[in-house]
Amino acid sequence: MTDRIRPYVERIMSDPSLRTRALIALSVLADALLVVYDIACVKLFGRSATWYVGQIVWTVTLACARVAILVMDRSSASRKARHMEVVTGVSLLCTALEVCLLSVFSRRFGVPLPGTSLFVLVDGLYVVIKLVLSFASKTGFGRDGSDATAARCRILLSRAEVLFLFSILFRRLIEVYGWLDGSLIPQVNLWQGLIAGIAAAVMGATLLLGPHRKREH
Repeated sequence: MTDRIRPYVERIMSDPSLRTRALIALSVLADALLVVYDIACVKLFGRSATWYVGQIVWTVTLACARVAILVMDRSSASRKARHMEVVTGVSLLCTALEVCLLSVFSRRFGVPLPGTSLFVLVDGLYVVIKLVLSFASKTGFGRDGSDATAARCRILLSRAEVLFLFSILFRRLIEVYGWLDGSLIPQVNLWQGLIAGIAAAVMGATLLLGPHRKREH
């Protein structure tokens, strides 16, 4: 089995365009799993349904942007690099609004965040690893062409996603371990979420309003 898989892995690692598409596809899969989790939470925690429905909308927005990038990356249409930037920019602005609304909602009404210490550990490892990878990677930045644009859009979407996920993780840490008797939760709910939303809005505006450069078609 390993010998059969190895050629595909080597091909993905050696081909930047294929690697970008593979990573986007994995992110779409992760989005699907998160939607399933949030749907389950809607049924289990009815009084927090608005919070989880909001997260479903946010996750679906990210997934749709990623799927659109995959579709456009495989097309032969001209100016597809710019089209990717527009789709990603609009999606980032939408997610920014959604994140800010969720943060205001959680501050006003309070949101119980279920999770054991083990859940926090597993979720935390995923979030921290993705946080480091998304901010450490510079692939596609400062370069032209649709392949570089797809890589750049993937990274920006991941950064916007992981900033909000990190704020949720930090809230869970406060709740599970009872730091300061949970008195920090309302403030963390609001300000970390707003910061994540503002960051997503800035990234989206940068894509939409950035200087037009000559690109490969």
